[in-house]
Amino acid sequence: MSPKSNERRVVRKAAHEIKRSSQAELAKLAAVTDAGIDTSELAERTASAKRLVRDGDGRIMRSGGSAIREAILAELKRRGTTGYQLWIEARKLCRTIPESAVYEFLAGKRQVGLAYLDAMLEALELTVGRRG
Repeated sequence: MSPKSNERRVVRKAAHEIKRSSQAELAKLAAVTDAGIDTSELAERTASAKRLVRDGDGRIMRSGGSAIREAILAELKRRGTTGYQLWIEARKLCRTIPESAVYEFLAGKRQVGLAYLDAMLEALELTVGRRG
């Protein structure tokens, strides 16, 4: 029977046991690194990237207020439930919603797609409507 391929073995070698690179191999490596990198096949970025805003200590600052996010947070507080419980209920409605998406959305560090947002709103029995 062959050994399992996922077995992890630690191989220990002393420095004198490792084969040294030849002068030809070192020259070939130096030539490749000096040649530069061809970026012509890489796609150009068309959309501007939204950079994260950090405070003086390097922590990510919350983005501007979102009425939907604030409504979800208020409902969670009113019910006395947690983000984890929201994720459990939302997962019943949308099997692909990751737990991290719920936490990061509630913290204001991530935007979510309509399917995830709809699942969270439906889990809390909230609807979106006009003010006034």
